[in-house]
Amino acid sequence: MPFVEINVKNEIEKQRQNNPEFKKAWDESQCHLDKDCFIVRNSYTADKHFVYLLYFYLITLLT
Repeated sequence: MPFVEINVKNEIEKQRQNNPEFKKAWDESQCHLDKDCFIVRNSYTADKHFVYLLYFYLITLLT
C-alpha cells in the first residue's frame, strides 16, 4: 500500500468549512488563554500547549 502525501492544513480547513461540529471542536482546541486572559489563537503544537499549561501551573504555585 503506497503512502499518499496530503497537505494537512488544507485538509483541516476543508473539514472546518464542511463540518460545523469539527470547526467548533478544532477552534476550541486551538484556543488558549494567556496570563492576562486574552485569547491566543493558532497554537498548532502540543508542545506549545504543554508550555502554556506548565507556565500557568508555575504562576499558580508562585502566587
